[in-house]
Amino acid sequence: MFAVSPLALDRSTVAHRQVRERDLSRSLELWQQRVAQALERALRTGEEPVSVELLAARAERAVEEQEFVLRRAARTGASFTAHASIDAAIIALARQYPDVRKRWTERVSDVTHDALDNVVGEDSMELHGQVVGVREAFVMPPAELVPAVYWGDKWYFPPNRPNDRATVLPWRPSWGVPGWRLEGTKRVPL
Repeated sequence: MFAVSPLALDRSTVAHRQVRERDLSRSLELWQQRVAQALERALRTGEEPVSVELLAARAERAVEEQEFVLRRAARTGASFTAHASIDAAIIALARQYPDVRKRWTERVSDVTHDALDNVVGEDSMELHGQVVGVREAFVMPPAELVPAVYWGDKWYFPPNRPNDRATVLPWRPSWGVPGWRLEGTKRVPL
């Protein structure tokens, strides 16, 4: 039976949240700049006379064309918040079950290691199945399809980029779910 207690956030989780909040803030600033630029372009009238209705339609279209940036930032922020909570819950779970770890899980087959749809990114393919301690970060392994600049990057939980659909789940050796850990630059099956 689980005791109800507040979820403790360690320093690494708080630091990770601060980085993600900064990223979200940058995304919102970028969106505001793009909308302002799009509105400025849309409202330029040139030499010809332009009706208020036409200007309003141009302005509306300009904002709608940039709306995807805001939606992406909101989805990424919501995903980050959800996964921060999942991460904290896994840490709490480890108090009851000391062999609990966390596993990065993407829409990838554990049997064939093939993507389950055509939207899974190469970085997600490479992180899928990685198992780390509950207070440890996942590390991007060196991989042919992932730019070398990302090798060694660390995340405590998804998302590691906008539109990332990965999740972090509790993992125990006795469950029989495949997993691997990174030792240096090598994957070691668990």
